[in-house]
Amino acid sequence: LVKLTRLSLEFSDNEIRSDALVEFGEQLQSLDKVVDLHLHFENNEIGSDGFIRFGGKLKNLVQLTGLTVDCSDNEVEIDGLIGFVKHLQALQQLTEFTLSFDQTPDNVWMSKLFHALLEMPQVGVFCIQQSRYTRAELAVRMADLQQLVPQ
Repeated sequence: LVKLTRLSLEFSDNEIRSDALVEFGEQLQSLDKVVDLHLHFENNEIGSDGFIRFGGKLKNLVQLTGLTVDCSDNEVEIDGLIGFVKHLQALQQLTEFTLSFDQTPDNVWMSKLFHALLEMPQVGVFCIQQSRYTRAELAVRMADLQQLVPQ
């Protein structure tokens, strides 16, 4: 596995809990040649804290250029998504990021999530909830959301 550059894993419907996800993240750290990572964790028992800690493990995958994460149907709240994204800001090679989740955030939380995403200056393409954005489009969308936030 030392030369592995692309990895796609699906762990759907497995009752995976936060601690197991963090432990899995620790194992992923040894795959430092991976440039493209697709992880699907739909329908498990992952909470916000575990998802944030998992992001802390991924930030060591310094060669990563593409990352897809689906955490739909878990117990991850919007603040967990934002904390996860903040860890990814350390990935200087990351150019494309896809994030899927099933929460319905209000304009305030979505604006905060977009702000965290835009703190990754190297990322040029974001796919959030089946919507594809360039950096400029995401910035415009965030500004639009901020206009909707009551002062």
